[in-house]
Amino acid sequence: MESTGCFSYFTICSKEESGAFAPEAMTAKLGIRPFSGWKMGQPNPEGGGCYSNSRWDACREGSANAGTQCMNIVRRLKS
Repeated sequence: MESTGCFSYFTICSKEESGAFAPEAMTAKLGIRPFSGWKMGQPNPEGGGCYSNSRWDACREGSANAGTQCMNIVRRLKS
C-alpha cells in the first residue's frame, strides 16, 4: 500500500497590485532564504505571460507530525 506524506510551509502572497512586494525585501526582513518566490509582473518561466501576483515561499517542513511541522516553522519565523 502506498503511504501519503504531509508537509507544511509558510507563504506570503499578494493578489492585488496595491499589495505587490519584492520577494527579496521579505528575505532581507525575515533573514530566511525562500525556496521559491516571484514579483508581480515578472515573466513566468513556465509560460503563460507574467505573474499576476507576488509570492514568497519558505520554511518547508516535512515530518511525521503536522503539529511539529507548524511549530518548527513558527520557531524559524520568530528567531
